[in-house]
Amino acid sequence: MSFTFNNIGITVIVGLNGCGKTTLFNIINDLIDKDEGVMSYENMSDEERKKECFYIPSDFYLPEYMTGKEYVEFVLARYPHSHKESVSYLLTLLDFNEAYLKLIETYSYGMKKKIQIIAAIASNTQYVFADEVFNGLDFETVLLLEALIQKLSRKRAFVLVTHEMYLIENLQCECYMMKKGKLCKVTQDKMMMIEEIKKENEYKRKQEVINEYILSL
Repeated sequence: MSFTFNNIGITVIVGLNGCGKTTLFNIINDLIDKDEGVMSYENMSDEERKKECFYIPSDFYLPEYMTGKEYVEFVLARYPHSHKESVSYLLTLLDFNEAYLKLIETYSYGMKKKIQIIAAIASNTQYVFADEVFNGLDFETVLLLEALIQKLSRKRAFVLVTHEMYLIENLQCECYMMKKGKLCKVTQDKMMMIEEIKKENEYKRKQEVINEYILSL
């Protein structure tokens, strides 16, 4: 696999479940080792690169014994260019001022997503990688986050994995489909993307399962 992410803008990666999107993000962010190949980040050293990348995984673990405030302060201390002043704006935007002082163990799934989004945005890293970041969020928050990312992407890079067709269609982004171990650039047009998915062998096999089931009724 060979690919390049721009250092500004939005890149969206789509694909069938199990095709390797999360594995790719985990490799990029050093959570698992790659089998072979080379990764380079604008000629940065590994140490420099880690300071410029923030990752929101889909199956995140948060320290439940901390308050939201303690967690954000702990995380931002790792990033030398973090913009701590932006936290107050983000708390207001996401209606999180009251929850910010509560223990994470009291948070719902959506609240845990929000606290990670706050940390990611305030980290001020050049790259933000997010796996299904919109899952668990109410629709108003999705709209606000979409608008925020769109504006921030003028100076920062957001690489997102999502299955939300609404977002894929509305974000001004480059869109890639992962299939057969490769990232292929595709159109953002909904019908064109659906046709691409239908070409997948696994999709065709499952269509046959549907037909067999209907015939059995």
